[in-house]
Amino acid sequence: MNNGKPVIEFDAVVIGAGQAGPTLAMTPAGRSEKVALIEGELVGGSCVNHGRAPTKTLRKSARVAHLARREGDFGIQAGKVEIDFAAAMGRMQQRVDESRAGLEASITGQEARSIGPAGRDSIAPRS
Repeated sequence: MNNGKPVIEFDAVVIGAGQAGPTLAMTPAGRSEKVALIEGELVGGSCVNHGRAPTKTLRKSARVAHLARREGDFGIQAGKVEIDFAAAMGRMQQRVDESRAGLEASITGQEARSIGPAGRDSIAPRS
């Protein structure tokens, strides 16, 4: 016991649930080792939640708008092209949420202890 809390022992600890964290954690877990996956913010890390994924999604929307504005170069008459920034941001957030959910699903179904912000933890029992 440590300050009235039980001490939990692990065979491996993975710090960070970015793109590689869940895979790194599940490899020893697949060998029946007890693994802690520690994440201070959101599963997926900066790449999925703030970096590469959202940036590339918005870039794709801009690219499509650019091509649509060059319609005449391709023998197409489509009319005025307008960007709905709120819709583009909504599409970006949907992609981020789907990516994060996919990573979270890779953890679910494993016997895992996920330790998040401020030491809060949750247990996902093996199904």
